[in-house]
Amino acid sequence: MNNFDHFRYVQYGLKKPNIQGYYTFDEQGKDQWTWKEVFATLPQFEEFKRIAEERGHGIYRSVPQFATPNRSALALRNLDYDFDKPIPTDTPPEQEEAAKLVCLAQAKEQAFECLTYLSEIYHIDPASIQIFFSGGKGFGARIPYQLFLKSVPPYLNEIFSTFAAPLKARFDTLDMSMYTPVRLWGVANTRYKGSDTYRIELILDELYTLSIEEITALATKPRYVYNPPKLKLNFELWKAMEKANRNLLKELALYQKLDRQEAEETQKKEQRLASRGITTEYPPPPEDPYKILDILGHNRKYADIVGGVTPGYEPQGSTTLKGRNGCLIMLMGACKKWGVSLSTRREVAMIFNDRCNPSKKPKEIEDVYDFYK
Repeated sequence: MNNFDHFRYVQYGLKKPNIQGYYTFDEQGKDQWTWKEVFATLPQFEEFKRIAEERGHGIYRSVPQFATPNRSALALRNLDYDFDKPIPTDTPPEQEEAAKLVCLAQAKEQAFECLTYLSEIYHIDPASIQIFFSGGKGFGARIPYQLFLKSVPPYLNEIFSTFAAPLKARFDTLDMSMYTPVRLWGVANTRYKGSDTYRIELILDELYTLSIEEITALATKPRYVYNPPKLKLNFELWKAMEKANRNLLKELALYQKLDRQEAEETQKKEQRLASRGITTEYPPPPEDPYKILDILGHNRKYADIVGGVTPGYEPQGSTTLKGRNGCLIMLMGACKKWGVSLSTRREVAMIFNDRCNPSKKPKEIEDVYDFYK
C-alpha cells in the first residue's frame, strides 16, 4: 500500500474546518463529489499531486476563514476574490462553448477593473496581489494578510464579506460565497479538474492585454510569475478593514439583541402555558417530509424558505448562510436537531430542491445532505 492509499477519506469537505493546511481533490463520474485530504506539510504531497493529476482530479486547499470567540482561527488569513460568471442554464448544448468564452471574458474584464480600483483607492502595489486564471471558468486574486491584519479578529470571514459587499454592486461576477466559513481554493499551478489546463499565475496588466485564448494557451503548463515586494502593513487598507469590522459588530449586536428579545418572549410564553398545564415540548417528528416542511414553515426562521428559494437568496437572521445551499443547510440542521430520520431528511432535502427556482442538480443536494448524516 503506497502513501496515497493512507490519505483519509472524507465525504463532502472537511470534518474539522478549523484545522488548516489540507489539500483536497474531487473525483468526477460519481453520484456525488468526494474528497481526499492530506496535510500540506507532508513530503508526500508531490506524489499525491502526481497521482491526482493523472486521474484528472483538481487539487484544492481549504480556506477556513472563520474566527469566532469560541473557535479562533489558527492563523491570519489572506483576502481572496473569485470572479466567475456561470453559463446561463437555458443555453443550448451547441452554444455552450461560445457562451463559456463570453462569460470568461466578462469575468476577466471585471477582475481587472476591480483589482485596479482596489490598487488605486488603497494605494496597493499591484505586484503584491497574487492573480490566477483558474484554468476553467474564472479568475481569482489574493491580497496577502500582511497588508491589512495585525491580529485575528472575531468573525473574520464575515468581515471579509462586509468589506467585499460594496464591490459586488459594481462587479456582478464577484463570487460572495468565498466568504462562507469554509471554502476550497484551487492550488496554484495544479491541473484544473478534468482538463489539460492549469491554474496559473498572472500579473495585473495581463488581465487587460491578453485575450482569453492567449491566457488559455499559457495555461497548458505551470507558470510562476508571482514575486511580491517586501510586504508591510498598508495603513489605508487596514483602516478600511477595521471599519468593516466595526460595521459588522454593530450588525451582529442588533441580531443578538433581537435574539435575546425573542428568547425572553418565548420564556414568558412557556411560563404562561406551563401555568395552565400545557407542555411546550416538541412532539416526535412525523415521517411525512411534507408535514415536516409544513411544521417548520410555522417557525418564522424557516417560514420564508420552506417553499423554495432562488440563487443568492438571503434568509432572515443569517449573515453567512445564503442561497439555496445556505437555506438547505438551515433546514437540514433543524431536522437533525428535531430528530428526523436520515431517510426522511433526504426526502425533505429533495422536496426543498424541487421547490427552488431553478433547482440544483441532485448530486449537489446529496453533498449537503451527506454533511448532516
